[in-house]
Amino acid sequence: AAVTLSGMLSKSDTLFNMPLAVNIAFATVLVPAISGALAKGDTEEASEKTSYSLLISILIILPCAVAYMVLSGPIYKIIYPATPDGADLLTIMSVALVFSALTQTITGALQGIGKVYVSAIAILVGCAFKVILNLTLIRIPEINIYGAAISSIVCQLVAFLINFFVLIRHIPVKLTVSKYIAKPLISGIAMAISAGLVYWLSSSILGGGYINNLISTFIALCVSAVIYIAVVLGMHIMSKDDILLLPKGEKVYNLLTKLKIYKG
Repeated sequence: AAVTLSGMLSKSDTLFNMPLAVNIAFATVLVPAISGALAKGDTEEASEKTSYSLLISILIILPCAVAYMVLSGPIYKIIYPATPDGADLLTIMSVALVFSALTQTITGALQGIGKVYVSAIAILVGCAFKVILNLTLIRIPEINIYGAAISSIVCQLVAFLINFFVLIRHIPVKLTVSKYIAKPLISGIAMAISAGLVYWLSSSILGGGYINNLISTFIALCVSAVIYIAVVLGMHIMSKDDILLLPKGEKVYNLLTKLKIYKG
């Protein structure tokens, strides 16, 4: 039984780490950007680049977390068709995904200002919480292996908070509740609802089976991703300057102005 539960947790860990591989690129690029800005004594530039990187991390990792949260069962049936048990673990751990990605980005900023040990200390403290919660929760029969997923959320949250509070002491990061929390959450909720509804409709029409589940999941992901992007753009979460900083940002912004989503 222990081996089975461990295997379930291992599968969730593998899927959990996949989106973080994309986000790590922003954390890596942020180090020389922050260092260069501070070397010139330009705190304003360092603040803007840090704020921008945090926003991009949120907008990238949030749909991944939502997909895992809503479609964990179908995803497990696609990747692990022989042993699809454990999807609930991924649903719970998807909450930790957001904090983990933000911690990655903040780590890049902290390294840029020379605070190289803060992230290590933060994750060490987070791991201490995780060990304590694992020993406490997993031994409770009603919670069992789900205690490991819950402790992962706490671990990543603690590490994020420590890193974040150290960061804002050294860089005046400009974060507003509307832009960085409320609007992204609304976008995520819209995506979650659409993903669940589209998958339910598609699977009801196509029926069960591996191929039908694959098709239904693919359709749900595509439709919900389009809706997520539409809501993000419709609420103008990203300003003109944010869009222009993206690869091919000028072309993207020109297209959005032609579509009358943004004013020229």
